[in-house]
Parts: sequence; C-alpha cells; structure tokens
Amino acid sequence: MESIAEVNDWLSRFYGGVAVGSMDIPKCGGLSLYLIEETYKSLDLNSAVVSKFMDDPPYWIFCWASGVVLAQQIMAGQLQVKGKVVVDFGAGSGVVGVAAALSGAKRVYCCEIDPLARQMVGFNARLNGVSVSVVSSMVDVDQKVDQILVADVLYDRTNIPLLDEIKTYASEVILADSRIKDLVVPGFELYSEVSSCSYPDFAESQEFNAVRLYQFKK
Repeated sequence: MESIAEVNDWLSRFYGGVAVGSMDIPKCGGLSLYLIEETYKSLDLNSAVVSKFMDDPPYWIFCWASGVVLAQQIMAGQLQVKGKVVVDFGAGSGVVGVAAALSGAKRVYCCEIDPLARQMVGFNARLNGVSVSVVSSMVDVDQKVDQILVADVLYDRTNIPLLDEIKTYASEVILADSRIKDLVVPGFELYSEVSSCSYPDFAESQEFNAVRLYQFKK
C-alpha cells in the first residue's frame, strides 16, 4: 500500500469502517502515529466483524502498553539512545524506533515480520520526519548493534525463546512486557515496573497495564 488512504480502504473492507488517523502519543513530546480512530468504538459492526477484530486485530493500529512506556522513557531521556545503533525488535507501529530516531540514535532499525506493519513503520517514520531502516529479520541488520529494544512481543509464550537469540546480536537488550508475570530468562534482570495502557485504550484487563522492564547486559 502506497498511502494511508489505501490502508484505510483495506481496513474498511476487512473491518467494516475501521480507520487510522494521526494521533499524538501521551507524554512523548509530540511523537505521532497513525492509529485506530476512537470512532471504532461506536461503529455498528456485525458479530462476525467484531469477533475478527477482537480475536485477531491488525495490531499495528494500536500502540500497546509496553511500547508506550519505552517510547515515553526514551523521549524523557530516561532510556539513553543518543549516538547508538538501535534495533526496535518486533516493531509493530514502530513507536519505539521512531522515539529512538527522534532522540538522537545514530541509526535505527525496525525489525518486523509482518509486511503491513513494516509499511506502517515507514508511514509513521515519515509522519515524524525521521528515517529508520525497516527490516524483516535480524540477519538484515548490516552493522554492529549497540542496543535492542523489545516491546510487546511476549503476547505468546512460544516467543520467549526469541530472547535467547536476540541477546546474541547486541551488548544490551531492554525488554518491556505486560503479559507474563513470572518471566525468567537467563541474563535478563527485572529493574522496574510502570503502569500504562494501550493507546487508544483497547480496554484490556487491568493485569495487562503493569509493564515490567528487564535488562540484559554483557
């Protein structure tokens, strides 16, 4: 898809009137993303469309809680990326990568397997006037990486082994997760917990509003 208009045409056909529009992420200094418009809550959707949307949403139209937290910390200077080669792994909307680019990262790679999400990362980077390199795999990252930022990838426990692979690519990995309370991965240490929610708010269970932050460092 070459434009947001085409994205919205696709969304309308598959999700009955759902559309994305430019929205500022809270406490991110003006960082904006193309995200689902709040009007989706008032659409008169049939049960089949509602079921499809709730069970398998196009996840790149939301900024999920862990991504919100990492982006906020980057923009506030609490998480230092300036001068670093950074990878936003499992980028989704690209919020973490865009925040890193806005905050002075030397180069930003947004790694994402979903082709539609990769296109949205490009749209969101251009919306914020920054440049990121969008790749589908870590093997496509063509230089030494200083830091890998990982948010909202553990929605499925079968993704946990990815963390052992990711940590081979950089000397530091920051993981943000709100899904698994009992996460234990060798080398990763829990260092903070922050309350947040998706944006716009997907009205998930309160248990998913506690974002836990972990660090791996060689």
